[in-house]
Amino acid sequence: MYIVNRDELAKLLIGRPGRLRLADWILTDVPAQGYFYQDQARAGTGDVINEVRSNLQHFETLGLIKTAYRDPGPGRRLYYQRTASSVWAVYEAALTAIAAIERENRGRQRPRRGAQRRA
Repeated sequence: MYIVNRDELAKLLIGRPGRLRLADWILTDVPAQGYFYQDQARAGTGDVINEVRSNLQHFETLGLIKTAYRDPGPGRRLYYQRTASSVWAVYEAALTAIAAIERENRGRQRPRRGAQRRA
């Protein structure tokens, strides 16, 4: 694991929206110490492979995941292992806050303009 300063840490954590999608997928679908490969992450997030690959590199730099091994056979899948890093708590908090904001916004939705006129 590399040591990063505060600004680098902030950029690595939430530098792109796809980073939160990937964190959400890993936290939801990959148990601590569990394994996954790039295409599973791509399918789980719906992001293009280059977005996933870039975010996986950032997560590896943060120590959230580590490269586990590569299949020797055809396809040569690169596997990652989710670590038990305390940094996951930052993503959990961010995802929880976003879910709460989305719930609040759904509760505050204004009636449609056309619906007001018909009443």
